[in-house]
Amino acid sequence: MNILDEFFPEAGAFYVFDRGYIDFERLFMFTLCSAFFVVRTKENVLLQRRYSHPVVKTTGVRPDHTVILAAIDSAKAYPDCGSRKLRRLQNQQDTLRPRNIVTWMNSGGGHRSIP
Repeated sequence: MNILDEFFPEAGAFYVFDRGYIDFERLFMFTLCSAFFVVRTKENVLLQRRYSHPVVKTTGVRPDHTVILAAIDSAKAYPDCGSRKLRRLQNQQDTLRPRNIVTWMNSGGGHRSIP
């Protein structure tokens, strides 16, 4: 049993998941309920770029892409659903130990809203 089995996403709310969470069926339920999610990307999640969006490099965001799930089983569990496209962002951290953090989310409609 998963805690999300008893959970109903609130419309307009944002939910943040660690990279260990890749249950596409449950994530699709967030989209159907008009809720948003952000997930840190695991290396084995297969995402295919569809579109690239312009970015302001001084913000730390490098690529901003509209993507689809490339694995067949994942795509069946989370089908393409019109205006709520998936996005992949890579953010370069400016710290003593520079590293890149890659996230993906279901808020693809307003790509200009994230700097």
